Amino acid sequence: MVDNLGALTAADPGLVGQYLRRAVDLVASGEVGIHIGERAPIQDAPRVIAALRQGSTIGKTVLVHEPQT
Repeated sequence: MVDNLGALTAADPGLVGQYLRRAVDLVASGEVGIHIGERAPIQDAPRVIAALRQGSTIGKTVLVHEPQT
């Protein structure tokens, strides 16, 4: 029995890849949505990581890197 994604990936990377491709296809087609709770500049990464560790986030948090001009 495999208890977590890391162990499953080590045991059967092909299966995990198959499931990952299916998940990405579902999101890309719009069949499954992802709630993005916050978009934050990459400079806020320490704050975002602290919030993730505390469990105080809702949905996914995306770190955004703005190219310098």
